[in-house]
Amino acid sequence: MSRKLIGFSSLAAAVALVYGGCGGDSTEPPLQVDPVPTRAVVAAGGDQTGTVGQALPAPLVVQVNDQTSSGMPGVTVSFAVTQGGGSVSGASATTDGAGQASTNWTLGTTAGTAQQVTATVTSATNVTATFNATATADAAAVISPDSGDGQNAFRGTKVPQLIVVLVRDQHANSVPGELVQFVAPSGSGSLDSTVAFTDATGRARTAWTLGSDLGDDTAQALVQGITGSPVTFTAVAHDLNIETVTPNPLVLGATGTITGSGFDAVPANNVLTIGDEAVTVTVATPTQLDFDVPSTCAPAGSFDVQVAVGSFSSAPKSANLEPAAFLSMAVGEQVIIQDPSQFCLQFAESVESESYLVGVQSVTEVASSRTPVTVSSVVAPGGAPAPLAAPPAAVSTRRTPLSPRVSDQLRRLQRRRIAETRILQQSLDLMRSMPRTPARAAPAGHIPPDAQVGDQINIRVPIGLPLSCDAYEEITTVVRQVGTQAIWLEDLANPAGGFTTADFQTFDSQFTNDIYGADVAYFGQPTDIDGNNRVAFVATQETNKLGPAGFVAPLDFLAQADCAASDEGEVIYIWVPDPAGDVSDPLALDWAQFVTPTINAHEFVHIIQVGRRVQAGFSLPTLWELEGQASLGEEIVGHVVEGNAVGQDLPAEVALDIGELAES
Repeated sequence: MSRKLIGFSSLAAAVALVYGGCGGDSTEPPLQVDPVPTRAVVAAGGDQTGTVGQALPAPLVVQVNDQTSSGMPGVTVSFAVTQGGGSVSGASATTDGAGQASTNWTLGTTAGTAQQVTATVTSATNVTATFNATATADAAAVISPDSGDGQNAFRGTKVPQLIVVLVRDQHANSVPGELVQFVAPSGSGSLDSTVAFTDATGRARTAWTLGSDLGDDTAQALVQGITGSPVTFTAVAHDLNIETVTPNPLVLGATGTITGSGFDAVPANNVLTIGDEAVTVTVATPTQLDFDVPSTCAPAGSFDVQVAVGSFSSAPKSANLEPAAFLSMAVGEQVIIQDPSQFCLQFAESVESESYLVGVQSVTEVASSRTPVTVSSVVAPGGAPAPLAAPPAAVSTRRTPLSPRVSDQLRRLQRRRIAETRILQQSLDLMRSMPRTPARAAPAGHIPPDAQVGDQINIRVPIGLPLSCDAYEEITTVVRQVGTQAIWLEDLANPAGGFTTADFQTFDSQFTNDIYGADVAYFGQPTDIDGNNRVAFVATQETNKLGPAGFVAPLDFLAQADCAASDEGEVIYIWVPDPAGDVSDPLALDWAQFVTPTINAHEFVHIIQVGRRVQAGFSLPTLWELEGQASLGEEIVGHVVEGNAVGQDLPAEVALDIGELAES
């Protein structure tokens, strides 16, 4: 054992001696790395401003560094103009002892465009520096007319347009800040400005009032010592002028008279316009024109009257225009107009809130005898209509502007209404194409008359467009509320944040106390093909996915033997709140609470319409009949809720009161 220990120690010592000897005798120098160019930067001459076509005041200097950020001498650098034109004095240079190379830059000849030179290290990849410069216009060299020449005006008055000149340099660049003198010879009138500086586009301008004598006038613009100066403008002072227009107001279809000067004694040589309408001159003298006021439908208001004789035009004269009589109607009054000459309906200005319903009716059923009709409206000139006055105190109408949130929700609701009509139309088309067997008494698994709160019931919801009897989603619902006229079921798979038990109780109270009686009074009793004495409202996410806020599938009035998607009863599918947008567009709880009663009133009318037709074996209604009556149902219920009496001629927005959320 002793021998083994000694042997191990001797080996360790030997290793230590070898290791120490190697380290102590090393005399090799550290590894050397050759310098290479790694970066080029602008050292001087960047971002200068100079005159187009001329050399910049300072040279362009580039600094080339190696990997240790030290200046690198002896490196070849190329210089090239990459934007704006121009040239460099040396296209190639070698860096000096500090690692710098330089050249001189003559700018391009176009002011305002980007000017750029790029310096590139030829022996390296992507080692460049960029010099930018701003080129300004050269000295003014040319002046020319820009606009305002060849005008005419009534003697002693201003020509319609300013006279304008353009000043440019030798390279056709606009020169800003150049002083221009404007002069008018004696007898040629006067100028608003006798001196003006050119703007950023090189233009200078002034207004020109002609002299009091008839004939040609001249005005000049000067910049001393440049080509084109002076610029001469000519204009003609004429005697064509309108002094009065009578009567005031002019009456559509009547006659009028203009007094003034410079008219032609031949009526046809006077071109008279009122607004954009050409007017026939019947009698003419040099100082008076008699004319026929157009009988076309023009809104009452102020219009410009103007006369042109040859190449001269008078200054416009403002005159009022109105119909022979405004149409006046009492609230609720009906006026039937059969004479096409009276189809222009004009209502006098009023500060009251007014609404008119205009209908067009054909008295023939023969298609070839019908005439296309276009109805349009025009607000009288002079601005927007007068503000609406407050409604009578007995009527609650909120005119507060809608908040962006409510406006967005209303747009989405409109899209959902369009989706509802598509579903209804496709369901009707499908029913018309197949035999109709009235639905039988509901078998087990449908909605029984003794259903209780908490019961689970399977419901089939149509899915996908176009509709099909074989395309449905079978959902599991739970009964949330059982009322005297309705039963309320909720899809167990609905997203979080939906209707509460209290919401379903409120919906049932509204349906029983407001909706049911009002709709039945106008449209009749609903059917009860499933024998449970109630209309079923199914709140399901499948409605949100399909698109509408609520819908009735007439397929539910068929037997399942004929249409597997049928629930064989009076069923209304309604949307559910989806605050997070898990299944469709986000739908806030408060908005769904607010709108759902209106949806329920609309869809309940469809239950009455379709159910009674199917039960009686009659043909199905058209879509416009169904939607028109259902929309009327909404309004009827709304007036009941608002307490509005009949015969008040109130618009739908009063009944539906969507503006209520504007304050939220």
